[in-house]
Amino acid sequence: MGALTFTNLDVRLLPSTCGKVEFAVVTGNFHLERTAKGAATKDDGTFSLVWRKGAQGWKILLDHTS
Repeated sequence: MGALTFTNLDVRLLPSTCGKVEFAVVTGNFHLERTAKGAATKDDGTFSLVWRKGAQGWKILLDHTS
């Protein structure tokens, strides 16, 4: 498919009311370098993720990509 790269990463840790970090918001840009061009017209953009830290580690709750 190609190589996916990320730039301008920003990670914001969000503490809960007890001060423990439970959530994080990650934003940045992505670029997909394709080995074979297909019908896609856009191979880069921005994204934002909301993560939650649970007993089994970090998991993505929300992914917005444009």
